[in-house]
Amino acid sequence: MGKVKISEDTVPLYQADIWLHPNVRGRRNRAAGIEPFRLIPKTIAVYPPNKPNAPRLPLLGLRALRLAGLHLTIDGLRCSVTLRTARRFWFF
Repeated sequence: MGKVKISEDTVPLYQADIWLHPNVRGRRNRAAGIEPFRLIPKTIAVYPPNKPNAPRLPLLGLRALRLAGLHLTIDGLRCSVTLRTARRFWFF
């Protein structure tokens, strides 16, 4: 599928079908009536199992967020994380 450079390692990319499902604020339950968001591109980086000292990759990394055009906000004071699509107009 391809390869990506992570630190000093070249890591293979694999095809994947990844969906983000919105939840109810403050809960893990999926929000009813709201469609999931399909991430693009449909590839993920996976370190080979023969690399015992490989760094642990995040389940959803910055590469996926950037290529999908998503905005991630982490508010440490409020203990909240928000992930959203880009706004269409600057005044919203």
